[in-house]
Amino acid sequence: MAQVKFVKPAGKQLSGPTSTISRTIQQMPGGGVFVVGVLGADTNGKLTVGPNDPSIASIETIGQDSASKIRWFQLTSKRTGNVMVEARGADSSVLDYFQLVIKNLPSVRLPSASSAMEFEFEPDDPTKPGQINMRVYTPLNEPDYVENRLTAVGYGIYLFGCHLYCTELSMPVFLPDSDIDFTVAKAVSIDSTIYADRASADAALQAAPPAPSGVTQYAFYRGAGGALIVPTIFSPATTPRTIQTLLTARALLADEVQKELTILALTMVGGLVLKTILTRLVRVGSKTAEPPVGEPPPLRINPVLNRLQNTAKNLLNQNVTRSAEVLTEPKVFRHTLTGDIPPVNYARIEHEGALRLSTGAKAHYGEGVYAWLPGQGQVGTYIDIQVPAGTGVETLKVNRQTFVRMVPPDGNTLSVKIAGTNLPQSQIDMGRKLFRP
Repeated sequence: MAQVKFVKPAGKQLSGPTSTISRTIQQMPGGGVFVVGVLGADTNGKLTVGPNDPSIASIETIGQDSASKIRWFQLTSKRTGNVMVEARGADSSVLDYFQLVIKNLPSVRLPSASSAMEFEFEPDDPTKPGQINMRVYTPLNEPDYVENRLTAVGYGIYLFGCHLYCTELSMPVFLPDSDIDFTVAKAVSIDSTIYADRASADAALQAAPPAPSGVTQYAFYRGAGGALIVPTIFSPATTPRTIQTLLTARALLADEVQKELTILALTMVGGLVLKTILTRLVRVGSKTAEPPVGEPPPLRINPVLNRLQNTAKNLLNQNVTRSAEVLTEPKVFRHTLTGDIPPVNYARIEHEGALRLSTGAKAHYGEGVYAWLPGQGQVGTYIDIQVPAGTGVETLKVNRQTFVRMVPPDGNTLSVKIAGTNLPQSQIDMGRKLFRP
């Protein structure tokens, strides 16, 4: 076998001049890649070239210059340390060597994004030994992200939101106005976690460090009964296709065509189905609204839902998320006694079997009986009230609180039955004695 020597190129061209580095100490460049040649290497594959510790550096063949009889290799750093790079003959004897010192690993330049990212290691490619393969992960790239499933947006002036039409869903998804902000142009997600529901995402947002001035934070969660990945805020920064299509639908809304639809609620657990109406439907990327197919069915809105919708207010100008239902069976809620003498208030409600609807300035979110969800703690002196089937119940989420507003189909009182209380029996007895019908 001819004499073997390690060389390195004097410049960037492998066909140019070389310098001998046999039995020397070489420093790994900052980029983490070192090109080395073996002069006099045989062409029969009997020569083995590589580091004596593959955990420190990897090697791959990058070419051969038959004229100069040099085989070229590329060493890639994997961790810091010193490693001997050897050329061995067919009998495994060391024919030549040099030492490679790796002091620093190369920095990784990460791509910028409006969403938090994670990096996952992919399996090694056998054709590219030593190459580290990473995949950038962000929920924005998930197939179930709402932007990637969206096909059309429906909008009408009586919706208080819009309908999202998505692939693989047999019904549209209702997106309330409270989840839309047309002014957010710069937003960043707090992390790449996809939370199980809106409540979990909101809790994570509350616990996250504050964002820089002018930047809106958001989180991802599973909406529409788990069918979609959605952001906590729909905006030009988080869902540009949705917002653009919605703006087109709004601009095209002229002659109103009302149609009742069965829709899927975005933020309710279990895929709650609601009823609502549609006026204009615009496909993603389209500039025109689709004409209605045939004659729309007559508009049928449950009177109690209509009452909830027509009486909805927001006197405190809060960020409110609303969802409504009509009870199909009796249900118990927790109502705080706010009268001057709670025991007498208890006795009056017990006697009348009803609660008067709050109205005017006291009804911050609209007329109705206000109550907490069953089992709610730290609400003062309370009674658990059972309300009948047919009651309209609007669930309101304001800041970190969840409560309900309830109305009957008509009238200014709601029938209730007291099912429990935290009043002592002695106070209940006193209230019954003091109460005068």
